[in-house]
Amino acid sequence: MFHDRNIHPDAPWRALLLNAASLIEVHGHCKLGLMDEHGRLCFVGALAKAETGDANDAVCYGAAATDAYYNFRDFLGQDPVDYNNLPTTKARDLISKMRLCAYESTPAPAPESMGPKRFA
Repeated sequence: MFHDRNIHPDAPWRALLLNAASLIEVHGHCKLGLMDEHGRLCFVGALAKAETGDANDAVCYGAAATDAYYNFRDFLGQDPVDYNNLPTTKARDLISKMRLCAYESTPAPAPESMGPKRFA
């Protein structure tokens, strides 16, 4: 399907997910840690960096990052951290799925607790 990159996403979580994908594209992808010694980011580290500017600030997400996490989880059909850490997951696969989710997914229902989430 064609994606018009000039269309701004319609929800804050979509823009955050796109920013996180771009951070992984620029800095690289890592597994089993928020950010490695070379500055490469995992999915959660990229979300944190996109939201707060600090990849290591993944203790509590704001609403946009929480929504991005749950929408990406539902889009993948599995936990994003598990997907990130699979030996077969490559940076290009993660980035393309994050962008596809941001542009095409149906928003997930709100989690039971709308408070900050702890993912790290």
